[in-house]
Amino acid sequence: MAFLGYNDSDKDASIDNFRKKYVRAEVTPSDGNQSLSWMCLKRKENACIFLDQGGQCSIYDVRPVQCKTYPFWPSLLKNKEAWEDESVVPDNIVIEGTLDRHWSPDLGGCEGIILDKSYCESEELASKTASSNAEHGGYSVVSMQEIELKKKAAKKHWKRFPLDEIKETTWYL
Repeated sequence: MAFLGYNDSDKDASIDNFRKKYVRAEVTPSDGNQSLSWMCLKRKENACIFLDQGGQCSIYDVRPVQCKTYPFWPSLLKNKEAWEDESVVPDNIVIEGTLDRHWSPDLGGCEGIILDKSYCESEELASKTASSNAEHGGYSVVSMQEIELKKKAAKKHWKRFPLDEIKETTWYL
């Protein structure tokens, strides 16, 4: 909220205003602790309300856990097919005559999942498993340590997901 310029002097009013502007539905834990609520954000043109005109996240530095841990979500790590289905071709790559898809606000996808060596400037990148800071061909390689940390955070986050409450409402997943 602070990142978006909401005033802390009247915290209750700020929270209410934030919810009115950005939250479509909310599930609060039975203990009433709203700081642990699950919120379904409103959508803008069938995409996240926080995407700017260029399709970039306008709150990237303070994005929610769900976004920070993407694509290392349990649902995407359950099998190879789920992981591969999330893969999209980076925007700066055009492959004539293929059905490869690019990211879109409607379908999403992760450009960071490089499945085809031909997308890289060299085959060295596709086989490289060095540090996350290793730059090659415009892509950075994510270290296994960082992947494990994100997987752990995603699992912890999703373990408390109120699936039954969500199913009983009109939320879409």
